[in-house]
Amino acid sequence: MRILLKTILLTIILLGGCGPAMYESSSNVAARRVVVNQPAARFEMTTQPSQVSSGTTASIAPSGSPAPSGSPATKTSSAFLPAARVNGQEISTERILQVLLRGRGRAVLDNLISLELARQKAAAKGITDFDGIRAAQMNRLLEDMAPGKAEAEKQALLEYLLKSRGLTRQEFGLIIERQGLLRQLVQDQVQIDQALLEKEFQHLYGAKVEIRQLVVSNFRRANQALNRLAEGEDFVQIIREMSEDQLTLAKDGLTGLFSAADEQVPEAVRQAALKMEQINQMSEPIHYQDEMGRDWWCLFRLERIEPAESVDFNQVRPELERSARERQINKRMLQLQQQLQQEARIEIINPIFKPQ
Repeated sequence: MRILLKTILLTIILLGGCGPAMYESSSNVAARRVVVNQPAARFEMTTQPSQVSSGTTASIAPSGSPAPSGSPATKTSSAFLPAARVNGQEISTERILQVLLRGRGRAVLDNLISLELARQKAAAKGITDFDGIRAAQMNRLLEDMAPGKAEAEKQALLEYLLKSRGLTRQEFGLIIERQGLLRQLVQDQVQIDQALLEKEFQHLYGAKVEIRQLVVSNFRRANQALNRLAEGEDFVQIIREMSEDQLTLAKDGLTGLFSAADEQVPEAVRQAALKMEQINQMSEPIHYQDEMGRDWWCLFRLERIEPAESVDFNQVRPELERSARERQINKRMLQLQQQLQQEARIEIINPIFKPQ
């Protein structure tokens, strides 16, 4: 399968997360809780309000299990063993947990929320083999990344990808299981017709361009970027300082090649880019809205043009069918995830997980 399809799958898996939901806050709660039910155990995180304000943090343990000696059930959180000593000065475990919770806690919570929603939907459909689904999704990912390679090579590539995204194996496991469940829920709904095959043909073999883009959330910032360009500043440096698009920011704004059929690129941007004929040609600020209705302005420079490939449609039809099916499955997975989040009643209760 072509490398473009692998990129789509990896992007969805690695960058998928819990998007906006209907959050409801609770106040005046004696003990603030975030509870996640899992098949093997029910994990409960409890933080007293006084702990949040004083800088101490929560304990995490399987709910219903006996409290170990020195746990917050029998002593205060200061009973944690120190993490280290530096010239006799202790660095507490609580301090580390506080930093982790404030730094990565919300991202992990978002992934747990989206996984819980997928599990609830799957269970309602009689799908309960979560371990098997997670294993199958992991195998699918590894084979797609490095088809035919030894397991050690696949794992090494996966480790590189996780480090490049700043993800731990534990976080990645949450994402993998969620994606596997979503796939299980939608894959039988996908039907491929001639129109989709023709669109896939254009996507894989049609004319493509690559742009270097700066994306900002208001027109004023787009104008600021234009003014800096007019004064002779380097576009790459402006992107590094101003762009709000995390996907392309790490590559100094480069999008990779895309065609007129690539729905991952906003339609207004696609149309403007594919009309350009001169390398290094700059666009005007282009306004578009994302799937959540948020406004964005894109300013880009044409970097590369790749003409359409001369390929016979019928000769590549089997590949088109596989590729189109995978693309539609991924699209429906994202749609289902968004639907579950929009329909759910999600309470972010512990203030440590709320935007600062």
